Amino acid sequence: MTLSANVKQVRKEKGLSQEYMADRLCMSQPTYNRLERNSLACVKRLAQLADALGTTPETLANYHLINEPDTHATEAEEKDRLIQEQEVKITFLSRYIRYLQATWKAYGKGDLPIKDDSKSKRF
Repeated sequence: MTLSANVKQVRKEKGLSQEYMADRLCMSQPTYNRLERNSLACVKRLAQLADALGTTPETLANYHLINEPDTHATEAEEKDRLIQEQEVKITFLSRYIRYLQATWKAYGKGDLPIKDDSKSKRF
């Protein structure tokens, strides 16, 4: 995100209008609107913008990093969830195969020609 996007995001999260910000910065709303869409203009007025938003210039400049979700943790959690789902499926299918084999034997058909891989190594 750019600095101007950070300014806009913080303003919206604080429930402040462009009119309020324009008044705090002694400018018209259309001028503030242009400021909010121009990162270079935001840099020139960073201290004023931070003061008007009740934050620090550093926080405002790095806002997108501060509020970025921890994607590594969520990705790891998602992978763990998928692994658990696959393990449940494997367990179910192994039991289902044993059930089918028992049913097949019960009808006197002998062993099913299915190889049992449940004892093989898993990576």
